[in-house]
Amino acid sequence: MYAVISGWSGDLVEERRKLRALVLYVLGITALVVTVHLNFGMGRDVPFFAVALCCAVCGYIMLVPRAGSFKIYRVPQSGMKIDETEDKSALDQAVKNAAMEEHSKLAMALGYLMESGFYRNENLTFRRLAARLDVPEHRLRKLINERFGYRNFSDYINQLRIEEASERLLREQDTPIQNVALDVGYRSLSSFNRAFRQIQSCTPTEFRANNSKN
Repeated sequence: MYAVISGWSGDLVEERRKLRALVLYVLGITALVVTVHLNFGMGRDVPFFAVALCCAVCGYIMLVPRAGSFKIYRVPQSGMKIDETEDKSALDQAVKNAAMEEHSKLAMALGYLMESGFYRNENLTFRRLAARLDVPEHRLRKLINERFGYRNFSDYINQLRIEEASERLLREQDTPIQNVALDVGYRSLSSFNRAFRQIQSCTPTEFRANNSKN
């Protein structure tokens, strides 16, 4: 009875769940009849116990060939053996496909978030970004590294900020460089200049002067 009940909640095969109920029913009736006979002094009724035992055994036998003694496995059809290697390969591929799909969804969500200007937040950290996307940090870390090729978070954010800053420096000739730096998320002009030089190989002032339309 313990074997029947213990695996019930995790059993995903509907037919086997019904068989579990049938076995419990048979065992329950058997126990009830035994109790009644014992209470009325009929405990020595050998034929009865034979019938009771037979009911319990029959219930178990009904379950074994159809459900594999409560174990989840597929019964080979037409004498064919199960190719466990093929099954494992198919399962691995399904898991891989599911992971790729989740990876793509996360990349899309990250793209939308950054297009909205989330990178301009001067207090932005990797942990806050993961929390905003509601994903584990290790998943986001893997995405930024493998999908976008960045080895650290600051390089990724600096790239987005400097791209916008470069565009604004050329489009808004009269806007002070410091204003642009603060607008795209930097706390100081020095940190902006350092990141700008690293990406554009020149200072913001040089970039604006060299690329301005005459």
